[in-house]
Amino acid sequence: DMLAIAPDSSTSEIGSQLTGQADRMSGLISALLALSRIDAGMLTLEQKPVDVGEMLICAGDAVALLLEHRGQSLSMPKQEAIYTGDFEWSIEAVANILKNCSEHTPQGGSIAVSCEKNPLYTAIRIEDDGPGIPPEDLPHLFDRFYRGKNAKRDSAGIGLALSKALVEAQNGQLTTGNRHQGGAR
Repeated sequence: DMLAIAPDSSTSEIGSQLTGQADRMSGLISALLALSRIDAGMLTLEQKPVDVGEMLICAGDAVALLLEHRGQSLSMPKQEAIYTGDFEWSIEAVANILKNCSEHTPQGGSIAVSCEKNPLYTAIRIEDDGPGIPPEDLPHLFDRFYRGKNAKRDSAGIGLALSKALVEAQNGQLTTGNRHQGGAR
């Protein structure tokens, strides 16, 4: 004899919630470990040519489902620039920023990525058409565990801190502000 029980919708919903929580916890642990390794000087970053266009496409792919779920668009014209850094960790840094933009941009909003190269540096600009960053949050946005005024309930305040640490570990600089026409940059 065999007994088969089909899961009802509440059982599968609970399983889905548990999977989501486990994924968030895994991501948080990975981010904390990466930050600790950077602090200890134990994170080895490659110093190789990074194709900005390819790196941005990979970062966009990492957040594509989130953007699709929120009905948001990502504008990313083909970029023709190269800098010296770590391809994989650059994807992580940019994907965290894109994720943050998505979380603070209304349903159906847009995020735009552009690149500027000059003889001194390569600048990657990420802008959204959300409400912008509250002035009181601007000085603390990249601080570890800082949760801004409009942070999501389950935010740990790690993603942007990790992005900043990764960019700085590659001799870069990460800055933020609000656009004149609204939205964050």
